[in-house]
Amino acid sequence: MARLACGKDLPSHHHLPGASGCSCLKDRAEPVCPPGGDRFAGALRRAAAARVLAGYGCAALLRATYADATGAFVTTIGVAVLGRAGQGPAAQAALPGSGELRPGVHAVGFPGTLTASFTDRSRQVSSSVPAGPYLVMYTAGFADGRPRLPGDTDSYAERELLTAAERLAGYVANRIGAPPAPPRCPGAPGC
Repeated sequence: MARLACGKDLPSHHHLPGASGCSCLKDRAEPVCPPGGDRFAGALRRAAAARVLAGYGCAALLRATYADATGAFVTTIGVAVLGRAGQGPAAQAALPGSGELRPGVHAVGFPGTLTASFTDRSRQVSSSVPAGPYLVMYTAGFADGRPRLPGDTDSYAERELLTAAERLAGYVANRIGAPPAPPRCPGAPGC
């Protein structure tokens, strides 16, 4: 299970799920998707992305930054809480851009930790995964803060980074997008 640090930022019911072999450092819930999408609180990379999410009734964006077990990769996950069930895929399709660095969540590094050097300049990949009424956005890079270089030829490291980021985002999406368990009422009439 994940080691959780900086736990005083959010009440316990707001924690993003941890993942095996990762450390999670939470940011905070941010009202980044108000009506009209004209105030973004700095969590999203582009105003156009915030306007798209606002159009889908986004109420908040929760961010957490994870470091893999090796200490080499860092991923910021941002969960946009949308207005209605099933809006995640439509919101994802409406986001502008394409390629490895799609618009999404800003990188969040925490001073004094392994993630301290992780900034937007060091983002290597960025994308999103829909999950019911949520859009799980992610941006990932190397913990040492190395910048993205056009034509970088370390394809092995890039594949490993992308795989780690996609798995983490998928894990979070599966956890929060899963339907609630059916109620159990052993012994009660009608059960």
